[in-house]
Amino acid sequence: METEKPAPHQWQPEHLRLAVTAAGVALWAWNVDSDQFTMDERGGPPVKEPKDLAGYGSKLVERSVSGQLGGAIDYEWSEGGLIVTLRVNRERLAA
Repeated sequence: METEKPAPHQWQPEHLRLAVTAAGVALWAWNVDSDQFTMDERGGPPVKEPKDLAGYGSKLVERSVSGQLGGAIDYEWSEGGLIVTLRVNRERLAA
């Protein structure tokens, strides 16, 4: 199930987006009041925490979130899925 993606200035205080695929369910939630974005994947194949997040993509995301957005990123790994939480500085988001 795909829907249009609103621009950040169109997001409601608690904006949700749900994607359902044969591999599982992914829920994206943005709480404008707390400047927090959460992605929660469930129902797919079991996941394990990697030994390290030293790959190019992981470094790029970490540097973008901390440097450009003045925030932090946290990963919560469980057998049931992955939860990624981004906290950003609202003043650094483009309108």
